[in-house]
Amino acid sequence: MFVPSEFKKVIDVKNLDNIKQSYLNILSQVVMQYISDKNLFEFKNFFATYCDEYVLNTNCHNDIFLTLYLMIDQPLNYKPNIKTKKRKSNKITIPELYMPLDKILDELFGIIAKTFNSTNLIWKTSNMISIKSSIENDFSNVDAIYINIIPCLVYHNKDNKCGVIYPKNGEVEIEYPDILIENFNKKNKQTKDLYRQIIVMFKNILLKDEKITTLPSEIIETILYNVPNKLFVNDQKDTLINIINFIRNHNLQDFNTIDEQDKAFTSRYRSMSPYYVKHILKILEKFLANN
Repeated sequence: MFVPSEFKKVIDVKNLDNIKQSYLNILSQVVMQYISDKNLFEFKNFFATYCDEYVLNTNCHNDIFLTLYLMIDQPLNYKPNIKTKKRKSNKITIPELYMPLDKILDELFGIIAKTFNSTNLIWKTSNMISIKSSIENDFSNVDAIYINIIPCLVYHNKDNKCGVIYPKNGEVEIEYPDILIENFNKKNKQTKDLYRQIIVMFKNILLKDEKITTLPSEIIETILYNVPNKLFVNDQKDTLINIINFIRNHNLQDFNTIDEQDKAFTSRYRSMSPYYVKHILKILEKFLANN
């Protein structure tokens, strides 16, 4: 028998807001130290914001991953554009900087590594700094807390919408964290919280599958964002099946990102894979058919 309430569990972490604020404070100190000997930077040009499933309250994993964007608006660091007769490419590129993002990432990593003690695990990828938290708290239902810090540049698109841009796996990633949060909350209000609830239900069903330990960031939130509000009737099985059928019967190439600034599965500036959606739908359909 399918009981909806059994699949609405989110991981509730005691004092998570305090933990998030503590990392914001630490990052602020790191930035102050970083720019202390650099004339190209001013503290007022650095902004930090969280955007992840814990901000959206759709967190179902026992491992908690907090994503902290370090947004850098550094006009003095931008090299002036030199006009040439070469034909301009339509592809968006990272602005040319006197001090590029990979160098900023390396130097911030060095300061952060010295800031935390040996009980914290700290490592760096091509675009982020990750910290495994050693903050002690009542985490009986949490395996670990990770903070992913992504240094990125402030970016304005052709419609003057503000987002962030940074390199990822040799490509360019463009995101709009603030707009994403705003649009998520708007749709959730329009569906009387069923949008969020069904995201959580889908995640908990998927995480029952032994082959799935993690899910791509915001992929469930994204595919359900493109489902019409009128299909969010209730939390019963028939509603879930109707939503799955809508997704299966529509072209993923037409699906927008939650911030509505790009296409979710065909953009060269997003990393979501349509192949994973087919796998997700297959698992959900099988589970609902058997329960």
